[in-house]
Amino acid sequence: MQVAAYLQFMLLCIFILGMILFHAVHGVSRGRGWRLFIGAIIGALFCQIFDLLWGLIDLGTITVSVPLHIFICSLYYSSVTALALWWLYYSEYSLESSLMKTRRGIALYALPYLLMIILLMISAKTGCIFYIDENNVYQRGDLYFLSTLITYSYLIFSSVRALIKAFNKNNYARKRDYLVLASFPVFPCLMGVAQYFTPAISMIGIGITLAVTQIYLVSQETLISIDPLTRLNNRNQLLKYLSGKMKNYSGRARLYLLIMDVDNFKTINDKLGHVEGDNALIQIANTLKLHCAKKDYFASRYGGDEFIMVCEAESEEEIDALCDSIEKELASHSISLSIGYALYSEDIKNIPDFIAKADRNLYRIKRERQSRVG
Repeated sequence: MQVAAYLQFMLLCIFILGMILFHAVHGVSRGRGWRLFIGAIIGALFCQIFDLLWGLIDLGTITVSVPLHIFICSLYYSSVTALALWWLYYSEYSLESSLMKTRRGIALYALPYLLMIILLMISAKTGCIFYIDENNVYQRGDLYFLSTLITYSYLIFSSVRALIKAFNKNNYARKRDYLVLASFPVFPCLMGVAQYFTPAISMIGIGITLAVTQIYLVSQETLISIDPLTRLNNRNQLLKYLSGKMKNYSGRARLYLLIMDVDNFKTINDKLGHVEGDNALIQIANTLKLHCAKKDYFASRYGGDEFIMVCEAESEEEIDALCDSIEKELASHSISLSIGYALYSEDIKNIPDFIAKADRNLYRIKRERQSRVG
């Protein structure tokens, strides 16, 4: 019963990884970074297959010679470390590491993996990492910790690097992507702890399957660039677009950010219902699309009843006229909208600062309106 459950669970993990690999290979090509991720999925599949073989041997389901047992265990150890290395390549490429742009840097990252291969070759003779005893049972060697250290050093290094990047305000547009990269080691680490208490059966392969699945699902979610209700660009697309505009800002055209929200939107939802609230958001989106069609503006739903437009204009008067036009158009549909904007300048260092500057202007306008009504 234990063997059957183990076999079913491991085959399920292999099936999941196989399905992810199939869809990744036949999905939209996303360049070198995506190819590196596909390589990581293939590495995870090999880990899982060797994990399954090793588990069946230790459970006594299949019987192999001692040399073959050593060989399968060595393949498992080397495949896990290779996957960790490949993940580091993918992570560093995603983080735009300069080392990933040179062969010397790529080779430098591979040095711990080469050390692992040497240790496994030595272990086959000395049992320093692991050995198979006289009863053909796997046992850990005195230097077992080195294999764990090498493998997890790749994962921890990539995670720390991603976290540092994520909390750098200059990388705000990609903060979520970097946090996802940083989370990859979580499941392998948890399963690594579980494996310590179950040395007869490898658990890291299960953690790897969970980690790969999580990263793939998030990547698919990220691909969805359109807000489903309003059919405008979503926040993720806004951040990427704005990041590009700020990085490539030449000063030849003034860059403005407009942030807007619906006045008393909660009242609309409470009194007229969420359907009417959604209809109001759709009407706002349609109005923004019309204005974007006239000029090369970028409109997005930032969240809830908040919208953001990014515009290049020759003067502040042009932006004022745009705001008036949007407000008048929506007023004809009984929708009151407040708009605040900010002009990009060199003292704005990152996206949060740019949005915050426009947001302060928005709330100043709201306060002035409320004081006039009062």
